[in-house]
Amino acid sequence: MLPGVKESHLLIAYAKKLGKKILPSLDAEFLEYKKIITDQKIVGVTGTNGKTTTTLLLSKILSNSYIAGNVGMPWMDAFDFSKKVAVLELSSFQLKNIKFFSPNIAVLLNIKPDHLDWHSSEDDYVNSKFKILQNINKTDFVVANYDDLIIREQVLKTKCKKFFFGFSNQHEGVFCDFVSIYLKNKNSKIKLLDCVDIPLIGKHNLQNVMSAICVALILGESVTDIKKRISQFVAPEFRLQEIDCQFVRNNEIKVINDSKSTNLASTLTALDCFAKNVILFVGGLDKDENLDLLFSKENKNKLKAVITFGKSKDKFFAVAKNNGYKNITKFENIYEATDYAKEIAKKGDVVLFSPACASFDQFSSYIERGNVFNELISKDTKTNSGTRAYSTGI
Repeated sequence: MLPGVKESHLLIAYAKKLGKKILPSLDAEFLEYKKIITDQKIVGVTGTNGKTTTTLLLSKILSNSYIAGNVGMPWMDAFDFSKKVAVLELSSFQLKNIKFFSPNIAVLLNIKPDHLDWHSSEDDYVNSKFKILQNINKTDFVVANYDDLIIREQVLKTKCKKFFFGFSNQHEGVFCDFVSIYLKNKNSKIKLLDCVDIPLIGKHNLQNVMSAICVALILGESVTDIKKRISQFVAPEFRLQEIDCQFVRNNEIKVINDSKSTNLASTLTALDCFAKNVILFVGGLDKDENLDLLFSKENKNKLKAVITFGKSKDKFFAVAKNNGYKNITKFENIYEATDYAKEIAKKGDVVLFSPACASFDQFSSYIERGNVFNELISKDTKTNSGTRAYSTGI
């Protein structure tokens, strides 16, 4: 059964009626994998946000690994028996129905409500994520976010080895004080690297880096190599990617392309990276999340303007207005929306393209959406290909 196909699908229901065994694709890959190789370590990375960055970061840090799963190729197509480690990015869709899959190292980054348009409830989504732990044994490791209470409580129930990371120095493992990252045990604290050496922005990326360090230490990478490889890491496209173009240089502003933001938690995380003067793009195919969290009193002073587009534009507009916002403008599409952002952006502003929605109302993927935004923000002329729907004024 492919990820994202519901058990209620007509073909699945018919197969069950015929008494056929339904096997999730991740289980099928795992069972086939085990027929061929047994000494390669499996690292499974899951969480609401940060999976792709962490997986790619691990591919940079680990000296003999390959990546697959929800990033790159399907695992079965990517099998590389010459490598010592397989790093798999795993979504809730992939994990939901598994019975056999079990990683040697399970990485739990964070859990926030997501995909509630697909999962039957928030509990169903959370439980799908924790399926990564169901077959783990005493010799395996869980690398877990100590600051995420839901994750911490669940992980503490397991009988496997635990390696925590976070911003609290109350736990053993890896922690960060926003100046440096340390490894701590009962008797010592060792500095691993300084935050200024990390080529990623945002608190959430410090968590991604800490989780990757935990995995690397478990697998025997040296601190010297870990530090060097992290400093050389290039952030993936459309994940808080800073754009350099003539518009940016002429106006002395920042433009951040975070098209990978397909849920509210991701956009809130992106917004947390900036203190003021943010012109925020949101819109697309929303996931029935609580948008009041975005339009809070705390964010009102931070947001210079909100620009919304696409299918969810009216929903964002209504919630913003209901929360007393007077600086939101809605558009049919990204073209006119970007023209408007270029009109109002002034020296010192941050143009943050972090849609908080899936892209499928107007684009084939977040990648196409990100490429279109980059092209539009870099143009010297207006597109004039959309119609402004309504504005509450700035």
